[in-house]
Order: sequence, then structure tokens, then C-alpha cells
Amino acid sequence: MGVRSGPRIPTRGPEFNVLGAAGEFDSTTGWAATNTLGSSNSWGISGGVASINGTQSSTTHLYRSSSPFIENSYYKITLTITAYTAGTLNISFHTGSAASGTNMTAVGTYSFVGQCTGNNAIYIAADASFNGSIDNYSAVKVESDGSYISPLILCLDAFNIKSYAGEVGTDVNLNTPVAGVHDYTGTTYASSNEWASDATKLTKTYDATIRTPLDDGYGATIISESGNAGYHHLSHMGGSGSGNHMISFYFKPITNDITDFRAGMLGDGSNGGCIFNFVAGTVTAVGGSSGKVIVFEKLSNGWWFCACDINGRVGGWVGSIGPSMHTSYTGTAGNKKGYICGLQYSNKSYPTAYGDRSATDGWRDISGNGNHGTITNTPGTRATHFGNFNIMLPIENAYLDFDGTGDYVDFGSAIMGEVNSAATFCAWVSPSTTSGNPQDGIIGEYVNGFIFSTSVSAYGDIKLYDGTTNHISSGGFVLGNVWNHCVITWQASGRCRIYHNGQEVHNAAVSATSFGNSPTNTRIGSIGGDYGSSSYMMNGKIATVQLYKAKLTAVQVKDMYNSQKSRFGL
Repeated sequence: MGVRSGPRIPTRGPEFNVLGAAGEFDSTTGWAATNTLGSSNSWGISGGVASINGTQSSTTHLYRSSSPFIENSYYKITLTITAYTAGTLNISFHTGSAASGTNMTAVGTYSFVGQCTGNNAIYIAADASFNGSIDNYSAVKVESDGSYISPLILCLDAFNIKSYAGEVGTDVNLNTPVAGVHDYTGTTYASSNEWASDATKLTKTYDATIRTPLDDGYGATIISESGNAGYHHLSHMGGSGSGNHMISFYFKPITNDITDFRAGMLGDGSNGGCIFNFVAGTVTAVGGSSGKVIVFEKLSNGWWFCACDINGRVGGWVGSIGPSMHTSYTGTAGNKKGYICGLQYSNKSYPTAYGDRSATDGWRDISGNGNHGTITNTPGTRATHFGNFNIMLPIENAYLDFDGTGDYVDFGSAIMGEVNSAATFCAWVSPSTTSGNPQDGIIGEYVNGFIFSTSVSAYGDIKLYDGTTNHISSGGFVLGNVWNHCVITWQASGRCRIYHNGQEVHNAAVSATSFGNSPTNTRIGSIGGDYGSSSYMMNGKIATVQLYKAKLTAVQVKDMYNSQKSRFGL
């Protein structure tokens, strides 16, 4: 029995080239042989590559107009010299009178970070002797220091316990290691004390730099034999009576000699618990733990996830883990050494998520923008914890289940704000609708904003309302009671494209120049705001939602679908 894993939704958007995805020079993307700044032009453009032959009478310019750029914003401009014989090429932003940027004098890829001020343009200047070809240009919006700005403004994922958790265990704030909580070098862990009557003989140190499987990433305690006689244990768990007593933790062996690492009751080798053998990769149940849940799953980078219902026994006992902790012995200093983190205990028959939140905290945005939603009327859920004794957290296709009458997630404001350039809307949905056109709202801001929904004009269609126009795919794509990946990309005064399971199903012109700032709240499970009609609320399941203030390409949409579909059985 092991951990079932599935692809997580990226919490950082891809780098968007505002000059177009292909990165090729041609007239359809704004580059042409006639685009000059007052000089005679010797550039030739063919097959997406711009070339010049080194016989210019003076500096020659090629440029792209400022239309894709936002004034006063910074951009990282990149291009590749694919062929070179002689001369110097310069790339920069140009204000009409001067250029300063990056000089290029060899085959290779070059970058320049500059600020768009006034009527700027990307400006490529070849001196009179430059002979070569250029390709693969891009312009990516960045901070002034060149660091990337993600266009992802909302990322919700029911699979990720940082975004949604049906329940959690004994937890803690994982963002900053806390002595006595994450760091097991002391004698007090969380709310319990280490068993003092048989003080541990383990050597314990803390390594804040080790990468761990926990979402926050770093920090684990190193344990090993000290060479002293006695019990070797971590024992901040305890209880009385038999029943369900689950211990779980993450462990990474350092030495290759750990064949009897136990979870159970300190000094008790028969009533319950299990033996983890990290050399053979096997686990053995002890006593009353036979037939109960035991998880021993090898993860990446040498880590293992370990969990065992130790059962307990009548009377008091001390729950613990450690090498051969069922007996007192004299170890060898430095032996049986490994990292441990995420240690927790619960009175449950299954392991729970090690995290710092629960379902009562709402659906949490993991894009880093703090756009957290409040769950209203408690949508049903396939919770992200161990269920039915056959799968372990997190469940691959965890979701929130909306009843179509009063369930929704409210964000307290219109999180999209004004969009005057581009946007992308993504969601994994499984409507319960199998006929008709009830308009199942996925996410929206009802007034002056946007509406992303299904089954509007016909069963199975996909809709985006941009404040001016209803963009609707033909019906029959979004089927009920199956998982569907729905994506809409939108460009002001450009095109609206709708995708179902990675395939484009709609492509139409956009007349709107922006989405307005909506006075109503963004909501998931309805068309948004304070518009409460049950005929526009989702009756079905939503697993993920992402919003971008940028336009994904068809290739990016296809890649997103292919990377996530296995999680939904597709």
C-alpha cells in the first residue's frame, strides 16, 4: 500500500513572450523589411529569420512597434544570433534619438533588461559591417532587476494540501522551523514531552538546509546511535488503550544499516507497531497492527513516507519511533543515521496531511498573491486524506463538489481587476449536468467583469463573457460526470480561443478593449458577485482553477492538459 501521487498544478506561470509565442521575424508579428527608423534598410526577412549581409552604407535598423508594451514597465529582451561573420549588433529599447542595450559580436543568445518609456520600440541596430542572421526573439515582463513577474494571479488546487485539505494532523506553522516542533533535538515536541524515564540515547542535530518532501521544502533532524546503552527513540506521542493510533513521518537514511526502524510503543515488541527495513524496502506488522493501515512508500531523493496504526494496548503506553526502540541496547556512534521530519500522531485509522491548515480555512490561493476564497454552504468534497483503507493522501483527483443551489467560494473582492491586455482562464470540472443548458458557473464577476461557465446555449458548451460579448463554443464538449479541462484565452481587440482537453474548439474576434473593474466579488461555483440565481450555479465538481493576466499559447494549453490528465484518469 503506498502513496498515490498525481501532477500538481504549477504555482508559477510560464514566461510569456509579449511579442508572440513563435519568436520568429515576419510581417504578421510586426516585423518587416520596411520597418526602419530613418535609415536605408538592408535587412531581409525569410522563414522567420532576419538576415543582413554586411554591405550596408551605415548603421541599419530593424524594430518592432511599442504596441505590446506597457509604459514604464520593464522587459527582458532576448534574441539569438544564429549565424555571424563580422560586425556588431545592438539590441535595446529606442526612444527615437538614442539606443543603449547589449552589443553582440558572435553566435549566441543575448539578453537586455530595459524600461519602456514614452513611445518605445524594440530596436535592433546593425553597424555597416554586420553580417549575420537573428532568430528566436522574446520580450518578457520583469522587475527592474530582471527577475520574472508571474502573470498567474490565482491558483487553486484541491489536490495540494496547501490549497485545500479535508483535515490535517497535529500540525504547525511550517514556514519557519520552530524548536521543539520541527526540530526534534530537544526534549519537548509540539505539545508533548519526550519520555524521560528512559531518556533517549539517540544523537540529534538539526539541518536547516536539507530539502524535504514537505511543501515548505527544507529542514530535518538528523538522528543516529550515540554509542551509549539504553533506548533509542523519539517519543512525543503517547496514550492509553487499544484502538486507532496512527504515527506517520518522513525519513531519509544516511547510512545503509537501518533494517529495524520501528513505530510502536516504547519497550514493547509484541503488542503493536511495525518494523521498517530501509535496506530491503520492506515493512513488517507487529501484533495488533496486523490488518491495520501501514504505509511504506519510497519517494524521490532518498526519502520515504512511513505510517503505521500502532493499535495501542490496555493501560498506559508511550508511542515512539526509532531504531530497535522496543528494547534497550548499546549502539555504535554514528550508525543507523538518517533525516526525519513531518513526525505526527493522531487517534485515527489513517494518516492525515502534515500541513498548517484545514478545510475551514477555505480554498487557499497558492500563486503567492493571497487571493484566498471563503467556502460558503460547505460544498461536498473528496477530501485530501486517506480514505477507505486503500489510498493515501493526497487523492489524485481531489475536488470540491457544488450542489447547484447555494454552494460557492467567495473571494471578498473582484480579484481579476481591470484587464486591458490579455487573460487566460483554466479549470478542471466535472458537471453533474447531463442534459439541457443550466449554465454551470465555474468562476466569475457578474457586473462589468467576466463569466466562465459551461452549458449555456447548449449542453456541453463553454462560455466566456468579457463584459461586451458572449464567446461560446459549440455544444457537446463538456460532458457530465467526467473530468474536462476547460481553458479560455482572451486578447483585447484580438482573439478569444476556447480549448477542451487541449484541443481548440472556438476561435473568434474580440471587440472589447478591456474587462472593467467589477463591483461584485469573484466567486467559484457561480457566475460571480452577488448574483444568487441558482440557475447559474455549478452543479458538479471543480478540482482546480487558474487565472492569468496573460494569454497562453495553444502549445502551452496542450502541454498543461497532457501534464495533468493522468490525475483525472484521462
